[in-house]
Amino acid sequence: MNFNTVQNSLNEILSVKRRYVIPRNQREFSWEKMQLDEFWDDVTRNIKYNSTTNEFSFNEYFLGTIVLAGSESSSVLEVIDGQQRLSVITIALSLISRNLRTLGYENAASDIFDNYIVTNVAEAKLSKEVKRVAKLEKTNGNDYFKLKFQAEKDYEPDVIFEEDTKLKYAGDYLSRKLTKGATCALLNKKKKGVKYTEEEYVSCLDAIGRMLTNFLTVVRISVGAEEDAYDIFEILNARGISLTSIDLIKNKILQYCTETYPLDFAKKQWTYIDEELKARNAKLTLSDYVRTFWLANTAYVGKDGLYRAFKKLIADSPEDKAQQFLDQLHKAVSDYTKICAPQIEDWKTQDQKAIYKCLNALAIMDVSVPRPLIMSAMYLRTNKKRALSQSDFIKLLNTIVSFHFRYNAVCKLKPSGWDQSYSSWAIELRNCKNKREVNELLKSVYEKLQDRVPSESEFTSKFVQNLSFTNHKTTHKNLIRFIFDRIECEKRQTGELTAHLYTLEHISPQKLGHEYIGMVGNLLPLCAEINGDIADKDPKEKLDYYSKSELILVKEFVDEVNKGDFDLDNWNEEQIKRRTESIAKLAYELV
Repeated sequence: MNFNTVQNSLNEILSVKRRYVIPRNQREFSWEKMQLDEFWDDVTRNIKYNSTTNEFSFNEYFLGTIVLAGSESSSVLEVIDGQQRLSVITIALSLISRNLRTLGYENAASDIFDNYIVTNVAEAKLSKEVKRVAKLEKTNGNDYFKLKFQAEKDYEPDVIFEEDTKLKYAGDYLSRKLTKGATCALLNKKKKGVKYTEEEYVSCLDAIGRMLTNFLTVVRISVGAEEDAYDIFEILNARGISLTSIDLIKNKILQYCTETYPLDFAKKQWTYIDEELKARNAKLTLSDYVRTFWLANTAYVGKDGLYRAFKKLIADSPEDKAQQFLDQLHKAVSDYTKICAPQIEDWKTQDQKAIYKCLNALAIMDVSVPRPLIMSAMYLRTNKKRALSQSDFIKLLNTIVSFHFRYNAVCKLKPSGWDQSYSSWAIELRNCKNKREVNELLKSVYEKLQDRVPSESEFTSKFVQNLSFTNHKTTHKNLIRFIFDRIECEKRQTGELTAHLYTLEHISPQKLGHEYIGMVGNLLPLCAEINGDIADKDPKEKLDYYSKSELILVKEFVDEVNKGDFDLDNWNEEQIKRRTESIAKLAYELV
């Protein structure tokens, strides 16, 4: 591998007659406030003003490495690493240029713009005609950066993509930093109400511009072969946190999936996957999806080992296997979103409502570890329906929900080792050829889950200890609603969901402030209309209102009070704990 390294100022990189192209496989601009704050602090704290001489002095500041691919003599180089810093510097210089132009300093504005923002290239190889082009060029088909920051004026393009939002934020951030008051803070005039002159403002803009171009330094690594550049790029990021496994996998996929005409199909597929995840739920990430897909299809791998495993997977035939992997990801993303963020519309027929009910339960419990196995089950339902019937799929889901309700949601036991088990089961299930093999595997899965189910006494103890809800402690609210809903449904012998029809009523009012007020035994599911009429009445006064409820759980509580099992005149911690234990027993049996 041949490469050159040299320390350069940004002036030495940007002022030459050369274009820098950001390849389509680069991650998009992603800096947010934290990175911008750090960058701006680094710039301004290395500018010193001497009030005696009215002059600025500068300290050099090292920004890190920039990796470029292409011949040293070439007029175009690819930016393999460094686009975030180059983009922000371009934005800052563009805004300084515009501010100077607004103030009437045309020559200074044009000098910055012509040296650092644009360059001239020949229209054709032997043409005398030249055209002005952006010095830093994005090739992702998005013109927002060019229209917003690489023209003499802001064309105010529409914000369409997520990258546009990040770029706009960076522009707004730097615009605020480059206002007269903020910029002239470099002069260290601490007097309240001090007014700065136009000349002072211009000198401060010039100082920041000089700091950006002449005193920010980088180590430029230039590599002739693009493949070598990516190897260096990966090595530089191996110990850092600037790139995730998903960034590196995306880079590799788009590096090898090179067909861009008539469409950039690979980029289109990757964007579709990302947008599908975000459209369903903003919390769904590419990182979690790709790893779940990997666990369901290939082998168990830790988060940190995903990229290395991917490189090994595609090593013997990178072009074909990278495209195959992307195709599979593209096809499976719909199943993944249905698992993670289920919607009742995903399961249209009445006999499929149980599937939604189970997936929604896992979402409420925030249990993600079974997802690889569920993905494989859904794969079988699509591709080998005879191997896994719908009733067997529902049984699998119910078993998973029941186990993790006890194990994770209530007992809070550590899920150590479960991701490996679920990955192994998922891969084995995906490879089952017929119903017999599926049944044998699922029997083994059920036995292993049963072996680890917490005992009823352990469950009850943790139920009493862990679950609580008040207006100031809402973490378990949805889980408690889920418990009441499942118990109610089982008692009614119906699969219909009722949670949206009621609120959680505190029998002993929250205003008393006791710790035990939030325990499940002090809660009742009650329709909002009845609950609103009760307000903060004493427990005894509420009984007539409870009698109006159609919910079985409420009716049974009223019967228990009338029989003397509970005394609302002396509704205290002991009775609340006893009722909590009773509900825990029901939950253990019925959920």
